[in-house]
Amino acid sequence: MASSSPWSWGIYLYRKATFEDYVGIRGFEKYGKKKWRSNVADVMERLVAAIEPDEVVLGGGNVKKLKKLPAGCRAGDNDNAFVGGFHLWEKTAAAKNSVPVRRRPKQGTRSRLNLGEATKASG
Repeated sequence: MASSSPWSWGIYLYRKATFEDYVGIRGFEKYGKKKWRSNVADVMERLVAAIEPDEVVLGGGNVKKLKKLPAGCRAGDNDNAFVGGFHLWEKTAAAKNSVPVRRRPKQGTRSRLNLGEATKASG
């Protein structure tokens, strides 16, 4: 069973800004489609090497603009991101209100990076 990583990777430093500045909507608008795709591939290669997840789910409207998904990644639906987020919050709240139970460590990790939506309204 894989665990899900609830981190927002967009805030971490990358080059001279953050991941989001390169692979989110700001990066898409600033660098154009070709360079943006290259940035997405580089960021994902670095993240996968650093955290060694079983899979990475890329979300956001711009994921459709990728010709090829980076290795170890799959496209996700933003609707599922909200449902998954609510489940994580429910588990966290339940854990705070219950007696700790010793469990076997979960194997594998799953991370999510939102590539944003290519509209002016979302920026």
